[in-house]
Amino acid sequence: MKKSFYILKDLAILFTAVLLMLFVGVGVTKLLKDRTKDKPRTARPVTIFLESTLKPLIIENIHDYEPVLEIPELDQSLDTIMDRLLSKTDPLPYDMEILVLNLPVVNAITFPGGLIVVYSGLIGRLESAEEMAAVLAHELGHVVYRDSMKNITRQVGFAALFSLFGGRGGRVLVQRIIREAANIHFSRSIESRADDFALDLLAAAEIDPNKLGIALTNLKHKKEFEQVKLLKYIDNHPEINSRIKKAYEKSSLAAIDEKAFDINWNEVKSLLPSVFSE
Repeated sequence: MKKSFYILKDLAILFTAVLLMLFVGVGVTKLLKDRTKDKPRTARPVTIFLESTLKPLIIENIHDYEPVLEIPELDQSLDTIMDRLLSKTDPLPYDMEILVLNLPVVNAITFPGGLIVVYSGLIGRLESAEEMAAVLAHELGHVVYRDSMKNITRQVGFAALFSLFGGRGGRVLVQRIIREAANIHFSRSIESRADDFALDLLAAAEIDPNKLGIALTNLKHKKEFEQVKLLKYIDNHPEINSRIKKAYEKSSLAAIDEKAFDINWNEVKSLLPSVFSE
């Protein structure tokens, strides 16, 4: 009788262990499957709250310390481009905003909460509104996947982010976040994901995906004219040639009948108080 009891006990333990292994196996499989899909996930309310709180603090800090351009015609052109892109994406939990800095840096930066900062040096190097759309589509990919917020969370932690709700320390932290974002180097896989998002979005918005390849080619060929430290949009994005090739391959497959923007891009660039000279 006693022996039977121990046999049953051992069987129960074995059965429990098997069930646990199956549960863990299914969980791991599901996790790997989700990662393979690599689709943007709905952000938790606390993340949206933090991003929505952080964005105005970043904007205020940028206005205090950086040369922000406020040119109605320029803003309207960028808004027109962004509106078409947003019309083909799922709704975001916050409004997109674009700030233009009057600096000869060829770069664009994504911040939490749907904020994109574009440098006048980048605008001056692009040759069409459609190329600008390609750059913004790539940055919008980082917004949708919350790449900037994820990186900031890893760098400073949630506890530090919650300290933003008051005091001088919060202002110092915002300045640190801005510096971190300005010097961020996303991994090759994250950049590739943003490119894939941009190429699909461009096609959906009736913009030829090759515009991303053209924009990158223009920046790449003009690199020789600039100090390397100023051309961050190229330096921060690895494997430039493969990215250009992928854009042209997507263009060939999509066969888009492009709907051009009603924007005179040369006039837009002429509004900039400083651009690179040829």
